[in-house]
Amino acid sequence: MRSNARVRAQSRFVSDVDAFEKISSQTVSTLQTKILASGELRTKARDEGVRFENKLINLRSQFAAMKGRPREDLERRETAWTQATSLLQKESADMEEGFRVRLEALDETSE
Repeated sequence: MRSNARVRAQSRFVSDVDAFEKISSQTVSTLQTKILASGELRTKARDEGVRFENKLINLRSQFAAMKGRPREDLERRETAWTQATSLLQKESADMEEGFRVRLEALDETSE
């Protein structure tokens, strides 16, 4: 009877070892799959990070370019306004001089 018990114990042990090896093998397979997937996810995340960094650099460059544009527009408008003001002052002075000359000529003829 002891040998039957021993055979059953050995059989149970072999069965338990087989079950353990099966679970261990499945666990290793699952972990390997997860490791591969995490590597792919890491690569995708890195690529996405590079894309975001490039987009940020591009947006900063565009912002810097657009930031200077209003200043250039204001300077151009100020230059045009200054030129127009100078021309207006010159024309006004010329008109005043012409009016003064005509007025003097009228005064001379009326005397």
